[in-house]
Amino acid sequence: MYLWRNGYANSTKHTGGGYAALVVFLWVSVAVEYQDGIHGVIVRIGNKHLKLNIIVLRTVFLVLCFMAAFRGMDITNDTEAYYRTYQKIAYSGFAGETRMERGYVALNLLLSRVFQDNLVGFHVLLFITAVFSYLALEQWIERHAVTYGICILTFCFLSNQSFMSAIRQSVAVGFILWALMAWEDLKGWKRYIAYISLIIAAMIFHNTAIVAIVFPLLSSRKYTRNTTVLIIIVTLIMTSTNLVSGMISLIGLGTGYVTAEIGNAVNVGVVSLLYLSLLLLRLIAANRSGCWSSESNNTGNAAYSDDFYTYCIALSLAITVMSLRAAGMSRLTMYLQLVGLPYISNIMNQIEDQRIAVVIKVVFSVVIWGYSAIVLIYKPEWQHIWPYHFYWQ
Repeated sequence: MYLWRNGYANSTKHTGGGYAALVVFLWVSVAVEYQDGIHGVIVRIGNKHLKLNIIVLRTVFLVLCFMAAFRGMDITNDTEAYYRTYQKIAYSGFAGETRMERGYVALNLLLSRVFQDNLVGFHVLLFITAVFSYLALEQWIERHAVTYGICILTFCFLSNQSFMSAIRQSVAVGFILWALMAWEDLKGWKRYIAYISLIIAAMIFHNTAIVAIVFPLLSSRKYTRNTTVLIIIVTLIMTSTNLVSGMISLIGLGTGYVTAEIGNAVNVGVVSLLYLSLLLLRLIAANRSGCWSSESNNTGNAAYSDDFYTYCIALSLAITVMSLRAAGMSRLTMYLQLVGLPYISNIMNQIEDQRIAVVIKVVFSVVIWGYSAIVLIYKPEWQHIWPYHFYWQ
């Protein structure tokens, strides 16, 4: 059992200052989202000129990264377990951990040989993984979202807790996002080599990253009504049989995830319902002239169209339904929902009537804030993130 330093595990004087600072930045990001014309404001930093909304985005993710890297041992559900794993690997090498993927074990082993103090080495591990994964997600949003405020709000209060807690999977997400960006930047055989290499790297940190092999296929396919029908049929078949449990074993989630992760599954369900409401809203509004733009607002490379993001959202919804039978399936939605995160902003910015757009954004934000507040107050054991404190407090 981990011996807490300076007795802070028994202390109730956690200030939550880091979390409070994050909330301030989130309010700024939402203000940037709603303020007309502010996206074009240019700020000079040294010899560089950056848009204000990009500065806000990068600042928020810098704070998130810092909080993930230097969190206390009782912040998130898995931090202490990961530290015990680090200790076992430090003492016994690869033989000390046979359940986790070899890439993650190798990184632990390397750091344990560099740093004699296990606590220091572990927080270096948290720092490296946080920088890698949060930077990848920040770049993905910056490149593909029209505006950033709604993306930041959705991630911070509905996805960040799982992202921070699931260290191996967050690294896998980072590799997948870098792979997708390499796929759109490179041409010919180089894009295939880069993509496959990065997906293999993701898999040696989390086996479930194998699902990313479908992304290049989805990027070149049109999403149609027949696609929706097919997804619904497959989902019904999977949930009405034992195929879900078989799929969990096949992709390496293991039996330990089947009955666990209830809190994470609820978070995933809320995000999925928000995605679903946006898709339904767009479907209804598309039939009303002058309400919804028929053109995509995707600011990223043409490699990823609205059809690609719709695939991600639809598959995420399908897996969420399957997770009702096996909660571990909810872990797969992390890849799909984070890849599809820019679409929340893009789909809202396709609304031509700005009054309707503001109302939808406000309702969306209130739902996110309200749900997060309820969980923090009444179900803190789902996340173990508040009151937040750093490891030295």
